[in-house]
Amino acid sequence: PASLLEKTDLVHGVSGGSILATYLGLHGKNTVPRFEREFLQQNLQSTVLRQLLSLANLPRLTSSQYGRGDLLAEELDRLLYHGATFADLAERRQGPFAVISATDMSLGQRVEFTQEHFDALCLDLNRLPVARDDSETLTRYIAPYQDSAARPYIHLLDGGLTDNLGLRSLLDFADIHGDDNMYRQITGGNIRDVVVISVNAQNHLDSTIDQSPKIPGLRDVVNAIIHVPINENTQQSIRNFQRFTEQWNQSRSGEHPVALHYINLDLNDLPDGALKKRVLNIDTTFYLPEAEVRDLRTSAKILLE
Repeated sequence: PASLLEKTDLVHGVSGGSILATYLGLHGKNTVPRFEREFLQQNLQSTVLRQLLSLANLPRLTSSQYGRGDLLAEELDRLLYHGATFADLAERRQGPFAVISATDMSLGQRVEFTQEHFDALCLDLNRLPVARDDSETLTRYIAPYQDSAARPYIHLLDGGLTDNLGLRSLLDFADIHGDDNMYRQITGGNIRDVVVISVNAQNHLDSTIDQSPKIPGLRDVVNAIIHVPINENTQQSIRNFQRFTEQWNQSRSGEHPVALHYINLDLNDLPDGALKKRVLNIDTTFYLPEAEVRDLRTSAKILLE
C-alpha cells in the first residue's frame, strides 16, 4: 500500500519549511533519504557565512541590490535545486503540489507563490527559480500592472509573520469562494476523507529575564517583538481551523459525505521531560547537528503516535 507521504496531494511551506516543501514537491517519496544527505548533513549556515566574509564576494555585497538572500538562493540552488524553476515544480514534480508563502514587507500581506496570485502582478511564476522563493526581493519583470509605477519591486520577509502554519490560505479560500464551492471541488473525485496535518516546529528558548530585575537587553526585546505576534497569530489560526473543521463535518451529509480531519503537531505538546526541553531550545539556523536531527525525528514519531 502507498505511504502517507505518497498520498499527500498538497504541501504548504512557510519560512524554513518552504525548503522541504519544494524539495518534496520535486522528488516525492525519494525526499526522505535524499534530503538528509543533500541538506541536513550539509552545514549551510557556515557556507553562507563564509560567502559573506569572502573577499571574492565583496564587490557584489557592496551593491545595494545584492544581499544575504541572493547568497542563500545561490547555495540552495547548488545544493538542492540545480536550476529547477517553478515550471519544473508544476510540470515535472514527483510529489505533491507545493505552495510557498512569504510576507510583503510594505503591505504586511501574505504573498503566495502560485500562478493565481502572480497573475495579479503580471508575473510568470514558471520563470522564477525555485531557489528564489526565499529571496528578499521579487522583481516585477514581465508587464506593467495597476501599481507597477509606484511599486516596481516587492521586498519580501519571512512568511511566518503573516501565516506561520500555512492554514490561512485554506481558510481564505473558503471565505472567498464559500465552503460549498470547496466541497464541490473535493467531491468531484473519488474522495472520502481529507486529512490536514499542520506541523508547528516553533521553538521556545529558555529565558531568565523573569528571574532578574535588570532591564531586558536588546536581543530579548527584539525576540519578543517578533515571536509574540507570530505565536498569537499561530494559535488563532489553529483555533479558526479547528472551528472550520467542526463546521465542515457538522454540515456535510448525503450518500457519500467527505470527512475533514485536522491534526496539529506541535513540539509544545510533547510530554514534559528532557526531550521536550532540548527540542524547544533548538536555535533557528540553517544547520542542525546530528543529535538535534535525531531528537526531532523522535519527537515527530511521538506526536504522530
